[in-house]
Amino acid sequence: MNDAIQIGRQTWLETAVTYASAEFKKHGFAVPEVRISCGFPSTGQRGSRIGECWSTKICSCGLNEIFVSPLIDDSDEVLGVIFHELVHAVDDCKSGHGAAFKKIATTIGLTGKMIHAHPNDELGKRVKLIVAEIGPYPHKRLIPKTRITIKRQRPYAECSECGYRVPMLKKFLDVGPPICPKDNIMMMPEGHWD
Repeated sequence: MNDAIQIGRQTWLETAVTYASAEFKKHGFAVPEVRISCGFPSTGQRGSRIGECWSTKICSCGLNEIFVSPLIDDSDEVLGVIFHELVHAVDDCKSGHGAAFKKIATTIGLTGKMIHAHPNDELGKRVKLIVAEIGPYPHKRLIPKTRITIKRQRPYAECSECGYRVPMLKKFLDVGPPICPKDNIMMMPEGHWD
């Protein structure tokens, strides 16, 4: 990217989606049109989520909505988050981090626990090339001045489609989250599961 041309944060995020979508296409996956912005995920600043994708069924515009946390500003990390969230968009958030998500994620080059899937070495190199092309992420992370002390949140599971929640007993955490009775998909583990 030409050093004389600087783009804003929103344009950077949209450009990053375009480049990432091309990577998905190389592997036979079509990324649908999405809306992306810098904003707190549903857990706010207290959670560990640094990105989030919302289903087209929840968004009145009919598109997947992706949020990248304002607490991160590393260009490579932000692009890695975009790749992760675009996997959800390809799946329209139907499988959470289950088998369908894993198939797409590993095919495009994400690795690790699927809930925190990040670029493997090969995709990581491609991420660096993309960042070199579009320039650094034009954002400085938010640093909350006061740390909010919160009570340790009990473990629960939540459906990424309908929002149905169930509390989890600690003795059943090693079994994993249940299947949503309405949407028939694996629910997401939330709260403290350790």
